[in-house]
Amino acid sequence: MQHGWISVETIKASKTITLKPFSSRSAKVVKITSPAFKPSQYLLLENRTRKGFDFHLPGEGLLVWRVDEKLDQNGVESPALLLIQADGKHNLEDPEDWNEGDAGDPFPGKSKTTKLGETGKISTSFGRKKSGITLTSIKRNADTGVITLKVTIRKKSS
Repeated sequence: MQHGWISVETIKASKTITLKPFSSRSAKVVKITSPAFKPSQYLLLENRTRKGFDFHLPGEGLLVWRVDEKLDQNGVESPALLLIQADGKHNLEDPEDWNEGDAGDPFPGKSKTTKLGETGKISTSFGRKKSGITLTSIKRNADTGVITLKVTIRKKSS
């Protein structure tokens, strides 16, 4: 995204989205911003499937990243880039765990998680401040690998 190698669709309002699997010919991500986020914060969504250069992935589906460009990429407590793991196990956040990802990490994935809210064990929020963003009805077409989901962004209350 920083180098312009992929196309980016920025979403600032509620909508249903369709996301094709990431490939060398179809490289697209969805960037979601919220009135509750700082200017450096956003969610990044990508659809990864076990084909081509991603053949050896441990799982496939929707990856949801929390990004804060003001943080340190190597910060263990608050990294700049954090994968929200659909299974809620947080394996990738433990530097002592040698887990390199598993089939439960993408949505809906092995854990069959079809919703991501702004609170709970896994969430779209940074810290304790609610994001106002929920992702629901996350579905992956087994034949095409296409992901569909509904993005709801609550307007900042006055």
